[in-house]
Parts: sequence; structure tokens; C-alpha cells
Amino acid sequence: MDPHPARHRIWCEMLPHETLRAEPVLALLARYGLEPLVAVRPGDLGTLPETLRALTGRGLPVALWPMLEDAHGRWPSARNAERFGRFTDEVLAIARALPEHARPRELVFDLEPSYGDYKTWLALARARRPPGGHPPPSGGVAVERARALFQALAERARGDGLGVSSAVMPMVLWDPEPPSPGPWQRWLGTPVDGMDWDHASVMLYTSIFEGWSRGLFSRRDSVAFLAEVALAASRRFGPAAGVSLGAVGVGALGDEPTYRSPEELAGDASVARGLGVRTLSLFDLGGVLSRPPAEAWLDAFTHPDAPRDQPTSARARALVKLLRGAALAAGHFSRR
Repeated sequence: MDPHPARHRIWCEMLPHETLRAEPVLALLARYGLEPLVAVRPGDLGTLPETLRALTGRGLPVALWPMLEDAHGRWPSARNAERFGRFTDEVLAIARALPEHARPRELVFDLEPSYGDYKTWLALARARRPPGGHPPPSGGVAVERARALFQALAERARGDGLGVSSAVMPMVLWDPEPPSPGPWQRWLGTPVDGMDWDHASVMLYTSIFEGWSRGLFSRRDSVAFLAEVALAASRRFGPAAGVSLGAVGVGALGDEPTYRSPEELAGDASVARGLGVRTLSLFDLGGVLSRPPAEAWLDAFTHPDAPRDQPTSARARALVKLLRGAALAAGHFSRR
């Protein structure tokens, strides 16, 4: 028996819980053996027990994915660590009150800069203005404080029997080795290192990477960078490493570039699998359902073609050198 069987997870961020609980959706998730990562926002707390009962009733292993209001950053970071902790404790309390068979199996920390920071950076990019005059999301002290808060929250979740996983930005893979959060984590406000994750999924959405590069990176370059990310994730996180693929549908920002076809998704899944990544996550279920037939996307995700040779590209290799060099330089200057 394979000690690390392939796992297929699917982000459920943009899909209302009412739709997620619908019988056709539950049947689709069960048919493909998908693990739903269910976004839980403040407005979802009242119906969360019903959602958990519906999903676990079909034998689906559920991960809870807490999110704040957009005005408070949406995703956890150094900007909102205390508020995120309070909200997540509410989510955990609801899950704890359920019968054991209806409880989730995992808690997800989606470690990203705040929603407001993303919007600012995208506006600057569209105006072709550098972000140099705008401060980073947080400083090192704030990141250390956030890590301590997140560690305590993770321990409370593990006390309830939940695994603890993360979604992380690809740049952090080229930070200096842990235990302390490196320069990219400090700049982004996302304390990844030192948290002992059960699973860490690196977000590398080739459609977004290509689309937002405005022609700088081709589809081939984007897939080659995905390969670099898959290798770096395995080196950094070992068997806990995973990769999030996408995007099939738009996300919280509303205009993310998406895959042109299921064949692009199949190509990405094949590359990641060929490089030894055992756990893949797909963004996201709402996009899959909005671009029928859903089976075409899920077949491409769960049954890609045989692994191909590792794609390479000079631009992808140059980007890796740039990301690593920026982290080393920032670390050097911070020690002076």
C-alpha cells in the first residue's frame, strides 16, 4: 500500500453554502473522492452545522477555511491575527458542539496579504507604477507576534482532533531556512515557517501568473515556474508539501485570469504529479460548476495524462534566482 496516496482537495471559496449542500454537488464531490476546503465567513456561522452535517454525511473529509470580512483583510496575516483568532475560535466552538461523526477533520490557514493590500498592488500594476512608495503589509515584530497567535490557535485546533494546514504564497519557498520567518514572510505579513504544518499547499495558479504578467510570462514559462515551485515545495515541506492549481473560476478579487480549457489543468496536474507532489488542491469548486461540464474539469484534475518531462524555461529560472536573491539581500541588510 502506498504510504502517501494521492489526494485531491478542492477550494470552496466562491460557492454559497446552500449550493454546496445541494445533492448534485455532494454526489459530484463523493464520486471524485474530493476533499472540500470550505470557506467560512462571519455570515456562514448560523448554517455551518447544517453544511458540516451534509458533507460529512456523504463521507467527505471536510476542512474548515475561516475568512474575515473583506474590510478586515479576508485572509489571515500579521494585519489581522488577533481578529482572525477570535473568529476562528467561534468556528471551532461550533464544530466542537457537533456529534463526532459530523465534525471537520482540518483547519486551514490561508496565509496571504490582506484583501486591501492586494487591491492596492493590482491598481498600481494596472497603472504601471512600482509599489516602492507603499509600505509592506507588516514588519518583522508583527510577524513574530502573528506567528505566536497562530501557533496557539493551531494547538487549540489540534486539541479538538483537527489537522492543521496552510495555503502559502510561492515566494516564501525561497526564504532562508526556518525556524524564523524569512524576509518574504516578513514583507508579506505571512508567518509560514516554524508552524509544523500537517500540510502546506503552495498556490501557483498558472492562469493568473500568465495573465497578470501582461505578456512577460507565456503559458510555457508559467508551467515551468509551476515545476520549480513543486520541487521547492517538496524540498521545504517534505511529505507535507502540496500545490494548489488553477484557476478554473475567478476568486475574491473578481477578475483573475482563468484556464482556457480543462487540458491546461490536466497539463498542470501532470507536471506536479510527475515531480512527486502527492496532494493537489484545485481552485475552485464554484468555477468548476459555472463552466460545465464539471466532469471535464474534475477528470482533468484527478486523472491527468502520464507525467511528462519537467518543463523548463529561462524566464522561470531567472525568476527563481530573483526571488532567492531578493530574500538573501533583504536578510543581509536586516542583520546590519
